[in-house]
Amino acid sequence: MSGQRTSRSGDGRREPPREGVKKRSDERGGPPPFTRQRRAPKKLRAERAGHRAETLAALYLQLKGYRILTRRFKTPVGELDLVAKRGRTVVFVEVKGRRTRDSAAESIHGQNQARVLRAAQWWLQRHGQYIEHEVRFDVCLIAWYRWPHHITHAFSAAA
Repeated sequence: MSGQRTSRSGDGRREPPREGVKKRSDERGGPPPFTRQRRAPKKLRAERAGHRAETLAALYLQLKGYRILTRRFKTPVGELDLVAKRGRTVVFVEVKGRRTRDSAAESIHGQNQARVLRAAQWWLQRHGQYIEHEVRFDVCLIAWYRWPHHITHAFSAAA
């Protein structure tokens, strides 16, 4: 069977290989040249890194006994990275992934906190079954090659 192939007509007949027909690699004088893959745009790379950081934070919180209710909840007033529940407490978690833990901690500022607070209010209005639960705002810092650092009560609704 080696050296024979099925005809192109699809009728199942075998025909011998054609003489004088070169493969594409032979025409170029060897294997195809190395084609360099292009890097994804910077914005896309940052978005992928954010997804990885949120996935790592979600796994870490699950190991600590939290149940993840929502990931990447988008509202007109902002986005919530993670919404988790533990007991009768609903936790809104802001995930920050940076090269170092210090730079991740520095990236949490007043505007960011206000955005999370507005988005949390929006989420609670649409999920009425959690109105009676306690609400808490946490931060999970993700640094390369380090364990995630979970900061409970990172900021309050009064901030």
